[in-house]
Amino acid sequence: MGIDRSDFAEECVDGAVYCGIFAYLHYLLAVAQLRSKISDTNQGEEIGPFRLIQKDWDAFRSDADFEFNFLSSDINIWRMQCHVVPLVVYRAEQRLFNKLNRTPSAVELYQEQWPQSQQATLVNDLRDALASTETLLLPAAKAFFGDDIPVVVTLILQSLHKILHQVLSILRGYPVATKGNNLRTKFWTTLGRLDSRFISKSLL
Repeated sequence: MGIDRSDFAEECVDGAVYCGIFAYLHYLLAVAQLRSKISDTNQGEEIGPFRLIQKDWDAFRSDADFEFNFLSSDINIWRMQCHVVPLVVYRAEQRLFNKLNRTPSAVELYQEQWPQSQQATLVNDLRDALASTETLLLPAAKAFFGDDIPVVVTLILQSLHKILHQVLSILRGYPVATKGNNLRTKFWTTLGRLDSRFISKSLL
């Protein structure tokens, strides 16, 4: 079943913001593109756009820190995957940073999540997936934040392959963003947790 790619990207923005991995938004989209071409279909035991298996979903669907309490059957709802997978990425990034003492690349992060991936073609496959989802980034962010999207967010989306140390301090000086009439305080709370380790020198 097809998923509107713009809707998918917007849902991933929401999930990434909430889990404090906004700097990895492009990675999220690329993973779904690589694994399913952003399709709401199943392949054997692998379910939905991120091709999750039930065991992995059940390991992350409940989380006290992020107040997650999804049902086991929610794995079949692609929008729910867009919220749980950012948590998976957040935890994986933490483990790798503690292990490597540096920010992991997209390849290392992917291998941490899916160790059985095809190593020989992974770099090229990820590069292609990143390229094919690049145009989704800015429209999704603008749809999420509305007219209040800060210039700095645009800079992040356009500079995911660079370290933005100076930008992070500027981020904290912007007012709370809104989506419609709802205050997005979670955005600024999670961005407050960002530091240079969340932004890769190179995604690959």
